Amino acid sequence: MGKISTYAIDGTPTITDKVIGTDVSDSNITKNYTIGDILGLSTANTLQAVLDTGNTSTTPFNMTTGSSYSEADNLKLKTGGDLTLNGTLTDSVGATNDSTKILGSDALGLPLWVTASSPSIAQVLHASSSSNQAPGGLDTVLQVNFGSGTGTGSDPVMVSGLGDITFNDAGVYFVNAVGFLSRVGSSGGMSTMLFRYLIDGSQVNSVGAISLSTVGITTPETLSFPIRISTPGTVLTFEILRDSSGVDQGGLYPTTTLSTWDDAPSSALTIWKLG
Repeated sequence: MGKISTYAIDGTPTITDKVIGTDVSDSNITKNYTIGDILGLSTANTLQAVLDTGNTSTTPFNMTTGSSYSEADNLKLKTGGDLTLNGTLTDSVGATNDSTKILGSDALGLPLWVTASSPSIAQVLHASSSSNQAPGGLDTVLQVNFGSGTGTGSDPVMVSGLGDITFNDAGVYFVNAVGFLSRVGSSGGMSTMLFRYLIDGSQVNSVGAISLSTVGITTPETLSFPIRISTPGTVLTFEILRDSSGVDQGGLYPTTTLSTWDDAPSSALTIWKLG
């Protein structure tokens, strides 16, 4: 037998090819071993075993099976991880997007192409007051009312005769409240009117102000804003005040018309719910 280094090299080995070795468990007898049997001794013969050994790859790789695609039971990405998909994307029922849908899920959480829809908006309350609403003096708070009361506890929102606006359902709403500020009596001096809104008794955002120097001019002041209601029973209120920096005149007053149109109220409230 010549030196091993002098034998030809087989450039296409197969798992049935043999190599010579020593069987230490059988009196060190020299034996033949197939390459396939040697490879079968490796503990890293599953993907899990390979990943346990080292789970980082710096080169791209493909998952292939005997079918036309591969399946992954669970695919998780860390926070900030990027996922790039190439090829056809199908949902849990094998459907593809027709370019009009977005990827959502069914009741079991399985991916499903669903029709994209715009949020709806519906008016859920409108109320107004035809009465004079004037504070009783300087620096005296007056809660604005919007009539005798509209809505019940079964409605998404209701308003009492005192002006307490109670949201009975959670959700997102859009509020538009307007007060028609005017001044009656003598025209001497300047009247400073303040207004604000409160949620559950706490002021929200800044106080508004308007100066009234002339009798008989009506100025509408509007507060428009969205509001998210998380807790049913949340109460919204509006207040006005004559500041002592001015004269003791001014308030919310209706306008009586002579045409076929309705009279203009002293205050009006409209609320929409987004769904």
